[in-house]
Amino acid sequence: MNKNPLHHISLKKIVLFILTLVFCFGIIRYQKNYTFYAIGLVLFVWLFSHIIRSYTVEKWAIISDRALSSLKDEISSYVDTVNIPMVLTDKRQVIRWNNPAFVGLVKKEASSHRLTNVIKDFNKPSKDKSIIYGGTKFIKEVFEYKEKKKTYFLYRMIDIKNDTPASTIYQNYLGVIAVILIDNYSELTSARETLSRAEVTYSIEKMLYEFAKPINGFLKKTSRDKYILVFERRYLAGLIQSKFEILDRISNINVDGAKPTISIAVGIGNSLKDSYSSAQKSLDLAIGRGGNQAVIRRKDKFSFYGGPKGSIIRSSKVKSRMLSHALRNLIEQCDKVFIMGHTTPDFDSLGSAMGVAACSRFVGKPTYIVLEPPTASLDEYIDKVKSHEEYSGKIISPPESISLVTPSSLVVIVDTQIETLVASSELLRLSETTVVIDHHLKGTNNISDAILYYHEPFASSTAELVTEIIQYFDDAIHLLPVEAEALLSGISVDTKSFSFKTGVRTFEAASYLRKFGADTTTIKRYFKNDYETVIARAEVIKSCEKIDEHIAIGFCPRGIKSPQLVAAQAADTLISINGISTSFVFSSQDDDILISGRSIDGQNVQLILERIGGGGHSTIAGARLTGVTYDEAKEMLINAIDKDKKS
Repeated sequence: MNKNPLHHISLKKIVLFILTLVFCFGIIRYQKNYTFYAIGLVLFVWLFSHIIRSYTVEKWAIISDRALSSLKDEISSYVDTVNIPMVLTDKRQVIRWNNPAFVGLVKKEASSHRLTNVIKDFNKPSKDKSIIYGGTKFIKEVFEYKEKKKTYFLYRMIDIKNDTPASTIYQNYLGVIAVILIDNYSELTSARETLSRAEVTYSIEKMLYEFAKPINGFLKKTSRDKYILVFERRYLAGLIQSKFEILDRISNINVDGAKPTISIAVGIGNSLKDSYSSAQKSLDLAIGRGGNQAVIRRKDKFSFYGGPKGSIIRSSKVKSRMLSHALRNLIEQCDKVFIMGHTTPDFDSLGSAMGVAACSRFVGKPTYIVLEPPTASLDEYIDKVKSHEEYSGKIISPPESISLVTPSSLVVIVDTQIETLVASSELLRLSETTVVIDHHLKGTNNISDAILYYHEPFASSTAELVTEIIQYFDDAIHLLPVEAEALLSGISVDTKSFSFKTGVRTFEAASYLRKFGADTTTIKRYFKNDYETVIARAEVIKSCEKIDEHIAIGFCPRGIKSPQLVAAQAADTLISINGISTSFVFSSQDDDILISGRSIDGQNVQLILERIGGGGHSTIAGARLTGVTYDEAKEMLINAIDKDKKS
């Protein structure tokens, strides 16, 4: 940097000053008239003061230019920065430079004046750092700039109504990527004539292109059932406002009995690459939750719109066959196999665990089922299982599993995918190789590091999935009757004796289990209730209340035997009553409040209970609340129901 102060003065003014000085000297030297002396002196003083003023103006203009350059990252947060009033002051708030916008605001050149003399209320305290001048509200911004051990301050006045932040413009026009998947493409095309398949595809694509047009989107088909849509972020609010009505329009297509559904996965990031990565994660979640919905991922938060309105049946077993082979490879490579389900185990969890144990036993690996203390409904069956030689010492508690696990062990999680719901969180943490097999709708806090993840939300139960895995595991595998009964019991429990979420694959699995001695008559005996349970269930139904035309809620009395079983049975019974399509029953366990939700042609109970930390399926779901009373839990549920209706 040039330290000579004369570098602020232009060459033209320096030359003019020298010529004037020569002229004045000539007058004094050759003219002895005092009048000429006075004229020369005045001319000299005027020119000198003019040069000094010019020097000062140019000096501060250069300093302000350096300040603006140094602070460019901070002050470039608005689009039209030039038209924002700005001043540069010293420590005493004497204005050393002001831009044309500030001059236009205060109607005069303000250099060398104190800022508070120009705008009297400038330093008046304000919570939002605002000031009203000339009837306009401004937000004050101040930036510090140091040069040659001197400190200067750059002040800006932001018109909050007319000055648009650059970040807003940037965000509005930033690209958003959506991945659109036809959920049931295979089922739509496999059993139809070529003409019908083409008509279904044409109907879907026509609606998708109509959907993309108003938002100026670019739609590209990337495979037979997948599309990429790119559009500007400013259009996203409108899509959210419409609740992605394209979902309903697609599901209303009916060509030769075809009922297609789509999943829309939207990713929002700071670049197209980030947006696409987020869209892929949204798609995994949308598929895992049953499809027919839109999922938006913004940073690490997900938003959901739409969702399955009923049970959807899938007929393909390709995934089961592939996973069966992969699971066998993992079992053969490990030294021990640990299998665990969720806390408060049920027949689906236990039966699935025993099915995987049969596969592990066939390979010849030491196998353990990690089980929390079972509910009363499972006590009798657990005793029966333990009496078999193959299961002697193989059903262990969570603390016992910690002392047995090794780095080479395989941990298989069945009937849950949520980290906090597994029987032993510590065992999951210690596991280096994890497999998850589950049929519940996917949430946002699921196990993320599983090496093998078999998730099929359209299956009736995890027991059905495990039965299919066994079928493809090896032709020579043989189930014990107690294992076949446990698997069939799991299917029977989750389908409510084959009345919910039951498809062709469900009956095929049941038929397979019958070959190994699963006796339906024996299974019914395990589901028989004692007298106290029946009375408690009747009390719940008798005291239930309707909070809506078709929604009923009930409460289990505290201190009863098997409260969770009573709540589930009471919820099932309530939706069998004419006029009630959705039910919720509360029960207490230790310090927790449990909610069992059921629906038949009613609201999606999974979406409702998910709002308060629960999950499940659209027709069967549950939630566990800690540290709340019945009344507080009831209020939380009613709020969740209201929010679900509004959405």
